[in-house]
Amino acid sequence: MKNTKEGSPVPLIKTKATLDGSEFNINSLRGKYVLIDFWGGVWCGPCVKEMPEVKAFQEKYKDKLVVLGINSGDTKEKVQNLLMRITMIGNRS
Repeated sequence: MKNTKEGSPVPLIKTKATLDGSEFNINSLRGKYVLIDFWGGVWCGPCVKEMPEVKAFQEKYKDKLVVLGINSGDTKEKVQNLLMRITMIGNRS
């Protein structure tokens, strides 16, 4: 639990496995509040169900909060298709 102690630096998260293919480095978010949302995948009903709520929370606090979604291993195409469906459903309400 030492690594997760309040005030401790977050472990390095650096990857090019992003939806747009650009490199992500957690250090780019230094000084911001970050909600790291680990989700099971497109098959995870509760994970998918909470996405609109997480998005609304992020939009409410957009000046102070960044939400970082980390998927457990779906293909880029599956994640993009899911996000497109969620966006289309959200635009209907």
